Formats: sequence, C-alpha cells, structure tokens
Amino acid sequence: MMLLNHLWHAIEFSANVTCQPQKITLMGKSIVLYRHDQGQVIALDDRCVHRGASLALGWVEDNCLRCPYHGWKYGTDGRCLEIPAHASEMSIPKRARVTHYEVMERHGFIWLWLGDGAADPTLIPTLPQFADALSGSQWYGSRDQFRWNAHYSRVIENNVDVSHPPFLHRRLGQRQDQAVQIPSLVVEPIGELGASVTLTAKMQKLQGPWQALVSQQGELGSKRRHAFYLPNFTTLELSFGRFHLAFLMAHVPIAPDVTITKSLILRNFLKFSWLDPSINQFGQKLLREDEQVVKTQAAPSIQLDRQDLLVPSDAMILAYRQLYRKYAGLDLPTVDSTVDSTVDPTVDPVVTKR
Repeated sequence: MMLLNHLWHAIEFSANVTCQPQKITLMGKSIVLYRHDQGQVIALDDRCVHRGASLALGWVEDNCLRCPYHGWKYGTDGRCLEIPAHASEMSIPKRARVTHYEVMERHGFIWLWLGDGAADPTLIPTLPQFADALSGSQWYGSRDQFRWNAHYSRVIENNVDVSHPPFLHRRLGQRQDQAVQIPSLVVEPIGELGASVTLTAKMQKLQGPWQALVSQQGELGSKRRHAFYLPNFTTLELSFGRFHLAFLMAHVPIAPDVTITKSLILRNFLKFSWLDPSINQFGQKLLREDEQVVKTQAAPSIQLDRQDLLVPSDAMILAYRQLYRKYAGLDLPTVDSTVDSTVDPTVDPVVTKR
C-alpha cells in the first residue's frame, strides 16, 4: 500500500522542530525541517541538487538553509539563492532548487502536505474532544515514540482493532468473560476521512500505581474509543471512572517495513511530570505486545479483499480499508468478498450504525 497524496501526513511533534535542521523520512524519502526566526516551520527536500549532500547537516542562516558541503544557500521556497563558488557575474541555474512542502501545526504535531495543487487545511482533523486538553487548561500532556518493524497500515489497523486486547493484553484488567465477545459495532463516520467506535467493559482491580487511583470508585466501568483519520493518524481514548487518558498517535511510515509511532499522551489526573515514566511505560508495554504480532503480518497488498478474511468485529478495519481505497483512487471491493458472509453485503459500515 502506497502513501496517500493530497492529504496531510502527521510527521513530527511540534516541540521537536527548532532552528536546527532535522531530517525526517517518509517511505525512504528524506525531508528536512527547521524553523525560521518567526517560528514558521519550513520543509524542503533533504538532498542538495548540487551533489546530493544532506541539507539536514547544514545550518540556518537568514532564515535560509546552507548546504554543509559547498555552501549552497536555499530560501524557504526551496530556490537556491547563492552558490559561493560562483564568480559574481555568473547566474544561478534555474534548476537549482529543491522541492518545498506545505506544513501546518495542529494538535501538537507538524502536518506535511503531499501532492500537487493547493494544500487544503480543512483536511486536517479538528479533534474537538481534545480542545481543552490541547490548550493545557485541564489536562496534562507527555510525549513518547515507538518503532515498529511493520507496515504503517498494519500499525493503524492494530490501533483501531477492538477484539485483540483480551488476548494480546491479558493483564490490562479486563474481565475475560465480558471482554471477549464483541457486540454489534456502531462505527461512526468522522467527516470524510475517518471513523470511530466506542466500547464499554467492566474491569477488575488494577495493579501497580493504577490501583490507588481507582480504589475509591468501587465497581469500575471502563470505556474506550478508537478512531482513525486518513492518512496516518489515530486516537485512543480510555476512561475509567472519572479519570481519562488519551493517546494521539501519528504513525510515520519510514520504510515499507518500518513505522515510527509518535504519541502525545493526555491525562486529566495527577498532572505531574513524575508520573510520565509510568504512563509511558504503560503505553510502551502495550505497543511491544502489539509489535511482536503485527510484525509477523505480511504488508497488505492492493488486493486487500483477497488477502484477509474479515468478520463483523473487524468493522473498523473494513472502514479504514474502504476509505484508503477511495482516496487512493482504487475501485472499492465488494463487501461480501472482504467480510464473512454473515455481514450484509449491502451495508457500508463506514456510514451505517448497526
């Protein structure tokens, strides 16, 4: 499966981009990021057109980027403005420019536009449920990242898969008898580019630092909401009693078999930095358990309808694949060739509440 053009890819934490050039990689393609003195993030191809040196090894000068090899100076639009070895009367070749990419900052991430034509900022998810959390008024946020040896689409599907936690994450505290069977899923569309599903369950007593947090709440109910937003963003919201924990995740495709998940982790309780290691360890533990299995899955092919046998509890997976194929410009598969025959082939789970 390829990258989707004409959409915004979440690629880095905003806080990580400074005036020092930084390289990021998308499916093997190198891009350099930096901030100019007004705080605007600039994104350019990382390879100097002269001899192919990495511009990320250079430096920012007058808001422009100097190549570390021969000093070619690139403006914020990617055009070469100066070649130091040139005699003063020599003109700069018209081809002396690198690709410039549109970028925006939203929700604590840098978003990069891939594709031709004008970038449409309305295609970045709005995430209204996190407005207070992202403003810092009532929530606390930390950051973490995780490397998968797996294709990014498999990582995204894992993050919206609702039926694997009782087996892969058996120690989370879910009651096995209530957590295994998945009732009819209500898959809610989120604009044109996403979908979500919400589940509730009972939890038995948690262990470690979590036990003290919830011990006053008696019989504990939990709720989790999974959501995806094309092309590479997911959210996971966890609620137990009055405590809420949320993971905003950019799944950055480094290579066909390597994905970096960058997580902004929000919570409305114990808003102190000393709890960050425990929260991050919790997230890392889940992802390590996931990665051990997800890396064994073959990278999905265009013929998704012939590769995997999906069943009703995979409604979010089907929703993701249908939207992916739509924005990739591919013919949609027939539902009955993708999902077990118990699913009504006339139903589109992306837009129908079941």
